[in-house]
Parts: sequence; structure tokens; C-alpha cells
Amino acid sequence: MEEPNRNKILLEEQFRSIKWQIQAIDEKDELKALCDSFLADAIDNIATIKNIAHPEIHPRIDTLTLSFLNLSNCLSAHLAKKIQDAKESCQQDARTKKETHDLIVGVAQATAQKEWGNDTEYKIRIREMVEVVWSAMIDDGFVNFLPESRETIRDWIAPVAPDYARAPGRPKKAK
Repeated sequence: MEEPNRNKILLEEQFRSIKWQIQAIDEKDELKALCDSFLADAIDNIATIKNIAHPEIHPRIDTLTLSFLNLSNCLSAHLAKKIQDAKESCQQDARTKKETHDLIVGVAQATAQKEWGNDTEYKIRIREMVEVVWSAMIDDGFVNFLPESRETIRDWIAPVAPDYARAPGRPKKAK
């Protein structure tokens, strides 16, 4: 295929691609009308230049136009990839944050279970265990991962608390 014909076909494909991209923009988006206007202006200007230019220059005009369309598509693809990468990074950050949270909850629950396992007199209530777990997590280097409130620790360890630790009221005084 001759280069001028090839470029003309590629140019038509690029214009179809741009028209398709513009059609994909939501009708309510002001950008759609702006893009339509830019495309119409570009097509009109190319036609005007071709009308006044010598026919031998037409393939060069097509090549120049194709180069700009390729550049535009390349930049669009790059920006789309950057946006996708940013979205994936945010999703990864959210997953990492959740995984970290789940690990810290697991540490708190394991600490509470260990302490309740050592409580042979069955005296440690959830309220007291919160303080034990809070202190243990600080001692074990988890201070940066502690929640703002000790009540959160209570919520974390309550599901693993033995029945006696859940009993309502104050603990019985030692005699």
C-alpha cells in the first residue's frame, strides 16, 4: 500500500476513534460540546488548508495531522494509565489498611485470650482486660496502631471473652 493511502486510512481511523471517544462522554458533561467543537474546527481547518494547498502537499498535511492525532492518543493513553494506577494505588492502600487493622485486632484478641487462659480464678472482666491488652500492646511495640479510644479495644476483644468476663455488674471484691 502506498504511504499516502496508508496515512489517509490511518487518519480516517484516528478520526473515527476520536469521534467514538467524544461520543462516550456523558451528554451532561460540558467537555463533550467543547470536544465536538474542537474536532469540527480541526476537520474544517484541514479541509480549508487542503483546498488552498497544492495537491502534492495533501499527503504531507495528512501525515502532519496523523502525527498530531497519534500524539493526542498517546497522551490520552498515558493519562488514562496514570489515572488507573492512582485508583489501583488507592485500592491497595485501602486493602493494606484493612489488613493492618485485622492484624492488630488479632493481636488484641490473642493477648486477651492468653490472659483469660491464665486467669484461673475467673476474675478478669472485659473492662479490666481492655487495660491489660492496651498496656501489652504498648509494651509489644504496637503503640502506633492503637485506636484512639480504649472502647475500641473493648469491641475487639468482646467476641473472644469467656462468659464470666461478660457478666454484668462490678467484679466481686477480694476477701
